[in-house]
Amino acid sequence: MARADSLRDHALTLFSPLPDRIALLDGRPVTEAEVVLGRMLYFDPRLADDGATACADCHDPATGGDGNRPTSTGHAWQSGPQNAPTLFNAMLNRARFWQGWDEDLPSATLRDPFRAERIATPDRMVAVLASMPGYVAAFEAAFPGEADPIRPETAARALAAYASTLLTPAPFDDWLRGEDAALSEAAREGLALFIDRGCAGCHQGVNLGGDSYHPVRVARVPGTESLPESGACFALEEADGAQYLYRAGTLRNVTLTAPYFSEGTVWSLPLAVEIMGRAQLGADLTEAEADAITAFLATLEGRPPPLMLPVLPAETGLTPRPQVQ
Repeated sequence: MARADSLRDHALTLFSPLPDRIALLDGRPVTEAEVVLGRMLYFDPRLADDGATACADCHDPATGGDGNRPTSTGHAWQSGPQNAPTLFNAMLNRARFWQGWDEDLPSATLRDPFRAERIATPDRMVAVLASMPGYVAAFEAAFPGEADPIRPETAARALAAYASTLLTPAPFDDWLRGEDAALSEAAREGLALFIDRGCAGCHQGVNLGGDSYHPVRVARVPGTESLPESGACFALEEADGAQYLYRAGTLRNVTLTAPYFSEGTVWSLPLAVEIMGRAQLGADLTEAEADAITAFLATLEGRPPPLMLPVLPAETGLTPRPQVQ
């Protein structure tokens, strides 16, 4: 039996453990056929206009669910302006994307053909899918009874079904559920600081973030690119309106998702903690405090779901060729 714990009691007013599974999307049960189809779509580069870019290229389940580089590379090798956030647990976020481009996580890139990191246009994607008998059968299995099962909306539903399986329960969840040994004394000290210093004001809920937007941008100071990372190498830029209004990112698996911030400017997690203390809390955290908070953040590194690569349907003579530029 777990001992009485005032820190846990307080934490449970701010955070909640991950659910075991996401059973419903938009009020409808998630089916295995939808998940199987969504996994195929997620890893298939042929759906992109250039025939070479899959969802997994920017949000890789093998490396923390993100891209592990400052910004993403999309259609025709264009560099996007912002860092790719992790897809792990992303279906539980209430705020979508860095600046709230779209409330619907899986279908945003299908609807917005103008962002540099966009990879697919709907009409071509549907033509590619409809040209392969394996995909036709998979859509019919996932959406039985529909007269026109291969549509952008059903593809988005299948992608969401797959994304709903990417949950990563972590030691912090075990501790919230009563397992005292799941958090070390150092991590408990870091959690207490995380709460008392005000970090939980933005990073709370089931994902410790992902629910709200705040005005801050972290940029590298020109001329410091060759210097080792330190607080002196980064400037905090704020602006009126929405120009620098960014989502408070989830802190789950944050130990796996460097570089940090909206433009991927910082690679060191303790330094990112120090910068956020100064930027959002107006506090100069000591090195010991930043290390303690980092020890707590390490308990958010979760157990990833099994990585199962799909065998993709074969192309046919009707499959549209990549748009090479």
